[in-house]
Amino acid sequence: MKWMGMAAASMATFTAGLHLVGGGMDVVTPFLKVPMPQELQLILYACWHLVSVMLLASAWVLWSGLRHPADPQRRGRVQVVLAWWAAGTLVFWVIALRQAGWAGLWLMPQWILFLPVLLLGYGWLQGTRHQVLKSAPSGLAA
Repeated sequence: MKWMGMAAASMATFTAGLHLVGGGMDVVTPFLKVPMPQELQLILYACWHLVSVMLLASAWVLWSGLRHPADPQRRGRVQVVLAWWAAGTLVFWVIALRQAGWAGLWLMPQWILFLPVLLLGYGWLQGTRHQVLKSAPSGLAA
């Protein structure tokens, strides 16, 4: 099952890179040229970078969890990160469907990257539960 964790971490890393490079060129550069109040522009620009940090941090947490799958603290962090990816998937689905109907799913395809990270990461966590049980002190594994 380690392949699922490696695939999730790799996809998370790819998504962060795509966000930083591709999104920077396709979204941020044109967005900064749109006339709007500077305060609004700066807030949205800061949010863009906040998402960048979250994507990079989540990839790091997934890679870290792979190195120490029996560590309960790292597993907990991986669970939190997977909750972020679940929330991201849902946010893109809800906004796309409410604003543009089914066509919105293709106008905002980010969920196509979010969902596999979530599913592969969750599959990896489930597949490594036995390692946690083996490493638990006697009497706690039951």
